[in-house]
Amino acid sequence: MGTQHFIDEAELDDLDADAGDRLPIPEGWWTTTVTGEPMPDVLAAVRRSRRAQ
Repeated sequence: MGTQHFIDEAELDDLDADAGDRLPIPEGWWTTTVTGEPMPDVLAAVRRSRRAQ
């Protein structure tokens, strides 16, 4: 709805389980932020935010 995205907990578990099956990042995609830091782990951030509630 709007700019919110609803992700079921089971779908997050599936993403975690499939981590070894992911393809490499395509050439030309950013692997670091503009400041040179690694791109954030979005899945880990969602997990942390759900634990905090």
